[in-house]
Formats: sequence, C-alpha cells, structure tokens
Amino acid sequence: MSDEQNVEIRLEGRADAWGEYWTGLRRHEVRQWFRLADVSFETRDGKEVMCAHRVPYAEMPSFRLGFELSLEPGMREPIQTVLPMIVRVSELTQALSVTVERHLKRSVWELERRGLLRIAAKVVLEGVDPQQASSVKLGSDRNRVDVYAELTSVIHQPDVQSLLADNVPWAA
Repeated sequence: MSDEQNVEIRLEGRADAWGEYWTGLRRHEVRQWFRLADVSFETRDGKEVMCAHRVPYAEMPSFRLGFELSLEPGMREPIQTVLPMIVRVSELTQALSVTVERHLKRSVWELERRGLLRIAAKVVLEGVDPQQASSVKLGSDRNRVDVYAELTSVIHQPDVQSLLADNVPWAA
C-alpha cells in the first residue's frame, strides 16, 4: 500500500427533521482527498477523534486543511481496519485505468473510471472472482446506449484479468 495514494473522504449527515434525506457535509471549494498518512486518530478528553488533515503547500507544513470528526464509541477500530482496504481499492482502480487506457488508446472517461472502481471494490472488498466481477452490468445512460461497451470488451483481456487476480484477498 502506497503512502502517496489518495483517497476521497466524504462526510454525509442527516437530521431527524429531513426524514431519510442525507446531505454532504463539506465546503465545495475544499478538496476532500487525503493520503493514508494524513488520517490519524486521537483521544481527547476521553473521546475518540478521527483527523484528516493535509498539507496543501510544501513551503508551509504547519498549515493543514481538513476536518476532525468525533467518533461514537467503538467506531475507531472498524474505520482503522477499512482504511487500508479503501486505499487498496483506489490503487487497483488506478492500475486498472492505466492498463485499460493502453488497450483503449485513450484516457479512461470518468464514467468508465467509476465502473473500474466498482469492479476493484468487488474484488478487494467482497473477494469476488475477477471473471465474475468483470461480468457485472456496469450500467448504461438514459438513452439505453451502452456507454461501457469499450470498457466491457477490454476488462476481459488477460493482462486486466491478471491484475484483478493479483488483488483478490485470498491471493495476497
């Protein structure tokens, strides 16, 4: 797992008055990407706090942007357990993007990157067999045109399948 790999951390919240509606808790101009090394856990006055701070300017290492989140009792350990897996999914998604771009001879579209993320998550987090993960219906747009057609044909290539197989949890 690379210390340089970034993961996006989004906070979502819901007020009882909103019913089942959730909203993102963030300022739109603040980037929510952090390296695993930017995330720490502290105990303050007996309460657990997750801190996600990054240094936006190398020239000013004391200036850090991010957030701190008070955790409910028992949340620290599950979060600490899952963060490395999230980074692994992110790393696999990036590796898949690079490999797929060589086949497509173009950059991966954002929509395709989301499809690759979905496949990477199925393999890393759920332990789904690479062939099975690659065969999931990735989706289509409102006009029923399969926007994943090129991606679907490429993800079954041997080098892509090998990359997925190398990341199945029981293969590690």
